[in-house]
Amino acid sequence: RVEWTINDFSARTRDVARNQALWSEKFTILGAADVQLEFFPQGRDSTAFPGFCALFLWCPAGVQMKYRLQVGKHFAAPDEDSYDMRMGHGHSNFCMLEAHVNKETDSLLIGLDILEIRVRMEPEPGLRLFNHGPEAAVARE
Repeated sequence: RVEWTINDFSARTRDVARNQALWSEKFTILGAADVQLEFFPQGRDSTAFPGFCALFLWCPAGVQMKYRLQVGKHFAAPDEDSYDMRMGHGHSNFCMLEAHVNKETDSLLIGLDILEIRVRMEPEPGLRLFNHGPEAAVARE
């Protein structure tokens, strides 16, 4: 599980326009490096509903992941995506943002639950590394 808390949310998003993203720090999870969350507090051009935010998961090439994204108390249905190059997958119409900001702490929790992951890396020609995630090890037991 990954949790990204955006503190001082009101100040950090006051001047953020539609199509403008906040980015988490890059992180490594279960062998996948340079993973990042991209959050659009005001949504994107493709966000159809006023007040909705957008959230995307960015991964490098070689990652195949089943995951679930979260904003505040709202969880999306699980997604399963393959990354052939560094790119983002997610939701332009994630949820109504205002209902999920913690007013007491002026913060917003963004979460990522990894349900399954497979990572394929080629650090040099002829050398391929595979990580089929912990669920593959459990299945072999």
